[in-house]
Amino acid sequence: MENERENEIKLSASSKSNLISCPREYFLRNFQGVFGSVNMRYGSAWHGYMQGYYSHIKENGWSYDGNSILEAGEKGKEIWEEETSKQIYNEDTYLSQAELGRSFLEFINEFSSDEEVLHVREAERSFEIFFPLTKSEKKRYSNIKGDGIIYKGIIDLEVELGELNWVVEFKTTGWSLVALQDSLRRSPQILGYDVCGEILCEDEISGCLVNIHRILSKKKKDGEWGKVSREFRRIPQIYSEGDKKAWRESLLYAGDLLSYHEKLSLWPMQWENCGMYGGCGLREVCNSLYEVEELTEENLTRCDLIRRIPPEKKEISYGEYKI
Repeated sequence: MENERENEIKLSASSKSNLISCPREYFLRNFQGVFGSVNMRYGSAWHGYMQGYYSHIKENGWSYDGNSILEAGEKGKEIWEEETSKQIYNEDTYLSQAELGRSFLEFINEFSSDEEVLHVREAERSFEIFFPLTKSEKKRYSNIKGDGIIYKGIIDLEVELGELNWVVEFKTTGWSLVALQDSLRRSPQILGYDVCGEILCEDEISGCLVNIHRILSKKKKDGEWGKVSREFRRIPQIYSEGDKKAWRESLLYAGDLLSYHEKLSLWPMQWENCGMYGGCGLREVCNSLYEVEELTEENLTRCDLIRRIPPEKKEISYGEYKI
C-alpha cells in the first residue's frame, strides 16, 4: 500500500536507528548525504547479487544454464561501481570485489537444495506504508506533523518454503553468528519488515527468514590480510502480536522525536553512542568540527580532518540547522 502523503514524516529502518542513536548522525546522513564504509559498500553489493540472482529465478524458474549467476554478477558489479563512485574508500581491506564474487559462489553452493523446496514469489519490493495515528496517539505524540508516519524500505525477498510464506532479509556481518543470532530477536529492522510483510503480501506470512553471510579476516604482523573465512546461516524469526505492538510504539516515538528536532532545527551529538560496538563510523567527521563553509562534500567523504573550531565555540549553524 504505497502512499503519496508527502507532508507526513518518513522513516526507514536505518534513518530511525540513526535518529534514536544520535541526532547528529541522522543530520549528517540524511541532510549532508554522508555515506558509509567499505563494510556498507560490500553489503550493498551483496544485496545486488541477491537481487539479480533471485529476480532471474522468479522470472525464469530454477535452471542449470548459469544465467541466474550471470545476472547476479552483473547486478552486484553495477552496485559496487555505483557505491565506489560516491566517495573515496580506504582500499586496504579484505572486503574486495573479488571476495564478493567468491562469497556468492559459496552461497549458492551452501543453499543448492533450495531449487527443490524454495519458490520465489517476489524479489526486491520497495514500499512506503502509512501508519495513521489514533486520537489518543495524536495527543501522546503531539510533535508529529500530519496524521501519521510513513515507514519505507525494501523487502529483499518473498518466498514459499516448507509450505509456509516468509519475507527474507539478507545480512552481511563480521560478528560471530552466535552473537548476531541472539541480537536478531530484538532487531527493529527485522520486526518492522515482518509487520510490513503482513500488510504487503497477499497470503499470510509466518515470519522473517534472515540469510546471514559472515565474512572475516584479520591482519597479520606483516600488515597483510590473513585467510578470509566465510559462513552462511538462515535463521527464522517469528514475532508475537505484543512484539508488533511495541514496534509500532517505537515507530511513533521516533516520528515524534524527529518532528521535535526538525521544529527546533537542532541536531546534537549523542556522546553516549560514540564508542558503542567499536564506535560510530562518523566519529572522525564529528571530531573535525569543521566550520560551516568547510562542511563540503569533499571534506565529509574524505574525512581529511583537522580540528579548527576553538573550544569556546559551542555551536555552529548550517543554514537553519544548529549542530
